[in-house]
Amino acid sequence: MKRRYLYLKQLFEDGGTGATGSTGRTGGTGGDGGTGGDGGTSGEGEKKYSDADLDRIINKKFAEWQKKQQKAVDEAAKLAGMNAQQKAEHERDEYEKKYNELLKQNTAAQLTIQARKMLSDGGVTGIDDDLVAVLVGDDAETTKKNVDAFAKMFKAAVQEAVKAANKKPSPKTGEGSGSLTKADIMKVKDINERQRLIRENYDLFRK
Repeated sequence: MKRRYLYLKQLFEDGGTGATGSTGRTGGTGGDGGTGGDGGTSGEGEKKYSDADLDRIINKKFAEWQKKQQKAVDEAAKLAGMNAQQKAEHERDEYEKKYNELLKQNTAAQLTIQARKMLSDGGVTGIDDDLVAVLVGDDAETTKKNVDAFAKMFKAAVQEAVKAANKKPSPKTGEGSGSLTKADIMKVKDINERQRLIRENYDLFRK
């Protein structure tokens, strides 16, 4: 009933096109029949609509209006559904992105451990974390290739340092009491200094 009232209110605010047009035509018919000799009779002829006629016209117009209104409601619901779906897809994509990022971080951590182990197994130690991180690739195969290439380059550099060191007099201790021994070098607490001395006195560590 509320929707019907809103329709009727809108209909009459718009000028009542359906009923007014028919009323004009009815007034003309009354004039042709000669029943209305004066304005009063003609005025009564314009109002010759039964309740059934009015109900039929109004119901027809109301049905058309209601159909348009329902179509608008359905379209709005459809758009709302699409927006909700897009929101759900966005949230899914965000969760997937976060999951992939965590998976990538976990994979990188595992590959870093493997890379350091491969370096250690190849006799390459004392490499800082930043350099190891550079060697880590997207997968184990790429990481292994990077580690192998670096280890080869590192060992070649060590050999060159050893050759250069052998051409010089053996380094003396700080007290000037003689040449360094293997034990002296291993007592050096600074790892970088200890590795430098190992490279320069490589012969002491040959089996």
